[in-house]
Amino acid sequence: MVFLFISWTQAWAQGQYNPQDRSYEMTYEDLVQELSAQKKNVTDSPTEVMGFDRIQALFGYSFSAMNFNLATKSSSFNMNGIDIRANGQLSQSNWQLEGGLKNYAKVSNGDESAESRILTTSLRNQNYLNAKLLYVIGFSSSVHWINTQDSGKSRNEIDLSLNIVAGVRSPLSPQLSWGIDINAYSPVSGKTLKGGVEAVVLLSSTL
Repeated sequence: MVFLFISWTQAWAQGQYNPQDRSYEMTYEDLVQELSAQKKNVTDSPTEVMGFDRIQALFGYSFSAMNFNLATKSSSFNMNGIDIRANGQLSQSNWQLEGGLKNYAKVSNGDESAESRILTTSLRNQNYLNAKLLYVIGFSSSVHWINTQDSGKSRNEIDLSLNIVAGVRSPLSPQLSWGIDINAYSPVSGKTLKGGVEAVVLLSSTL
């Protein structure tokens, strides 16, 4: 009786056995191929951070020609300064949101002087012109803190402007790229800023 029970148990176990469930030993070549496939899947899938496919930090140097209403007359100033920005590529889109700060140090023309700091937010479209060059075009709004002095009379004011922006980008490596931007300022409020244009040389890094 015991012998029959043992025989039946073995036969049942063999009936439940599925050879596809059997583990197998992986060769070194199989392991390399499996790891390569997993790495490719991770590389090909963009990493979303706060809803952005990609986040970049940009550092640049800006050269501008600004027209200001001074205390007694209007005057133009050639200014330059640092430009620091960050942008995020919207998920599955060519559009990006960008915010930045420019700092134009004090410059003088005789008894006239001016300095400015500009806080900017922008919406830009970026896409490829060819394999090595991208275009950037969009619009932005800026808050200008302006300090001017003329014939001993000084003025501190905050002005607002709407701007048109355009530029090009080119990669230096998978993480780094260089670029040039052109911005045109059009004042919408305030009495000091009359308008201006600027060119910015940029170096950007993907975070």
